Amino acid sequence: MGDYSDDPQTPISPSTSVHQPGEELLYDIESELPTDEPFFQQSFQEAFNVTRQELKDVTDAIRACSASHRVGSHLHKLKETARQISEFEPQSSRIIGLVGKPSVGKSDVISALLDQPHLNILNNKHSASVVIEYRHQPVHHEDAFSLEVEYMSKEEMKEIVDDLVRRFRTCYMPPIQGIESIQARRKALAESETAWHMLKAMFRNQSNLSEEFLLSDKSEHAGVLSDVLLDWIEDCLAGRPGGMECHIWKTTAVNVDELTEKLDVFTTNETDEITPALWPYIKVIRLFSRASILRSGIVLVDCPAPNELDCVRSRAVNDRLRDCREIFAVTTIDGALSDESVQDTISHHDKIRPLRIICTKSDDINTRDVEKKQPEVALEIRKWRRQIGTLQNQAKRWEAQRRHGLSGALEEEARRRDLLEDAKFSFAKFLIEDRNCSVATQLLDKYTAEVRSGDLKIFCVSDKKYWDHRFDEHTRAESRLELSGVVNLRKYCHLVTAEAQFVAAAAFVEIAVPTFLGSVRQWTLGGKDEVSEANLDDVRQLVRSLEHAAVSRLIGPSTQIYKAQANLEEEFASSILQPIREHQPEWQRAAYNTSKEWAKLDPKTYAHFCDNYGMHTTATTATKASSQNWNDEIISSMRAHLQSNWSFFHESIEETRRELTSSISTVFSSLTLTLEPDLHLAPPALQNLTENMTHYLNAILHDIHQSFDDILEQTEKIEVDTLYAHAPTAHINTLMRPAYAAANKETEHRGRRRVIPTHLASRNIFAELADVVEKQYTDVLDLTFERMARGIKGRVDALVADLHCLIHGEASAFPECSARLRHRVESAQGVVEGARRVVEGVRDADFGTEDEEGDVESESESVSVRFDDD
Repeated sequence: MGDYSDDPQTPISPSTSVHQPGEELLYDIESELPTDEPFFQQSFQEAFNVTRQELKDVTDAIRACSASHRVGSHLHKLKETARQISEFEPQSSRIIGLVGKPSVGKSDVISALLDQPHLNILNNKHSASVVIEYRHQPVHHEDAFSLEVEYMSKEEMKEIVDDLVRRFRTCYMPPIQGIESIQARRKALAESETAWHMLKAMFRNQSNLSEEFLLSDKSEHAGVLSDVLLDWIEDCLAGRPGGMECHIWKTTAVNVDELTEKLDVFTTNETDEITPALWPYIKVIRLFSRASILRSGIVLVDCPAPNELDCVRSRAVNDRLRDCREIFAVTTIDGALSDESVQDTISHHDKIRPLRIICTKSDDINTRDVEKKQPEVALEIRKWRRQIGTLQNQAKRWEAQRRHGLSGALEEEARRRDLLEDAKFSFAKFLIEDRNCSVATQLLDKYTAEVRSGDLKIFCVSDKKYWDHRFDEHTRAESRLELSGVVNLRKYCHLVTAEAQFVAAAAFVEIAVPTFLGSVRQWTLGGKDEVSEANLDDVRQLVRSLEHAAVSRLIGPSTQIYKAQANLEEEFASSILQPIREHQPEWQRAAYNTSKEWAKLDPKTYAHFCDNYGMHTTATTATKASSQNWNDEIISSMRAHLQSNWSFFHESIEETRRELTSSISTVFSSLTLTLEPDLHLAPPALQNLTENMTHYLNAILHDIHQSFDDILEQTEKIEVDTLYAHAPTAHINTLMRPAYAAANKETEHRGRRRVIPTHLASRNIFAELADVVEKQYTDVLDLTFERMARGIKGRVDALVADLHCLIHGEASAFPECSARLRHRVESAQGVVEGARRVVEGVRDADFGTEDEEGDVESESESVSVRFDDD
């Protein structure tokens, strides 16, 4: 179960749950875990938990040794390593973004997914324009909740103000006033009104703010006005939590009441008539909770619909969605087929990320309307209604008899009411499933062809049905909660992280803990072996040789890892950057000529394109619309040329991965071969060192595979941002934004239509794009390889420390402690080896199943190298 008591405000302990009598009979969300997935299988979880327990016991044994309390000693460092490893939780996070309008019930769905009924943060008094992330609160944190508020920078606020002023003025400008389309005028008026309300929220304490003030000198540049507004912004920032210079404000809460009280400060629309709202100044709020779904590594992100936000906030949302593993477009089931935000989400994020649709309020059905509009089910509905009416009358009669003391009436009344509830449930199930199926089928027909690989999933949910039955008796609750759709959605979310969780937890059992135990055992053997004077020099020479080889070949400046980074940089330059720079003149001419064709459009249409930063949708039929994207046309020649280049580059990344792992394996094979002839010099210690070499190698290979997986993922994102203008984070959109902004400031069509061609003729757009892409990819490589190199250095430092135990053994000064610790470590090694075999068996069984289905094991999913068989 979750952490609940009868009092929802009971503080939640980090380590214990509050249980009430009979709670074990109620529905337990832990029963939802997909036990057929390797990570959730009982045998794997038992192996993982027993490994953690062995680690804890060994850590306690280390603390019991006085040497571990001597700062600077090797055992003290091992104790610190044990502390870090013991805090491990399989938290390979996967971000899921939920996007939709404020009225569709995103916050209700998230509250149900989190299984925290009192955590529905947003209501009518709160702004829905803030991105809220829900993340896992680690067990070692004392408080149940943590909160982080990340503010916008001053530069971002200036951009927001300029955009809001422009949007407000739009419906008063001559180009818009001349628009005859009712839909276009409504959109302009809606944007203007939204901008006005946001400006009022930001500057509620400024008496000079008025529509007339914002419209003064409306035909001129709004720079002076924006300076005034920036002065007002600084006044507001000075009084916010953390002050003007604070970038991220942090706090904690012991219960939901304290949490929501602190959140209200940031999300409330209006506290009084003179206090400015803080939410316009916030980029993202991060809420850390111990919800079950978050423990599995899921990060839920509540995102407002980007097309309803100012440019900076929209960009921040799109940047966040770019990092999402999957994106869910949230809409109501009644409006799913006509909701523009669903179409917008799919059209903007269809290249890399899997897309899903959540239809909320699936229980909101008017049976009379269904009966009228669907004659094929009308007879069935009338049958259900008669049956329910009959059972209601029977229950009432038995209630009356029970009140008059008739023997057996109580039991009979209870039985009739159970039958009544079952009938009501079956009737609701019939109606809900019929509509769910109908809507899902229509959505699949409409959008399947537009999403990645045609893989579209629809989830119809009802948070009301979920909370109605969440705390029912388990057997009774299962079918009712399944009808709510929330359980099915939560199970799917668990699957999103299951594979990554398994890889992380398996590495803990197979690599992290065995490596650490090997190092502790090496320490205990440091003073055990008596090395004769004749052999002492040989042992010292062996240690120096192995240390030099490990350091120079694994972390030196000319090692393979730096060659791998240089190779990727060269491949990227030759495959992507060089073609862009070589073809820049011809692509720029083509873009310029295309822009001259746009100038032939009528003034109203041209103004629409500029106002929407190059994107315009026109109705082609009564039910279909046609979209045109100028930015996409600008880069169409580049896209046609580079698409195949990206595929070749992905192959070069995999080839570089293979070369690097092969090189690292060769180094360790060489180290082992160097050791083997001298095992007789100190048999137990050197044999232990040989065995631990395997663990160090596997640890480094695991880090490399994870890093290259990250590189591939980031490369795919850069590819989309480079080649597809419909992606909100596309580079061409950023490069063309100043031109559209300048065009929007022109009041005459003649001046407006000159801006775009001039921009394309005077700026080397493609050269600038190549520079942006180069910096973006270089940053990815620098960050990833720096992290990889740091990880390898940590492994090599630990290996060198193990080597030094051979000649500088601390253990000889603590013989009793060393003997006890060695015995405990060797016992733990036996247990962990058994756990490792369980993990290996679970993996092999899973891969065997995949092989039967025609899947091939990915090289990055399993890293296990052993020298024992050589």
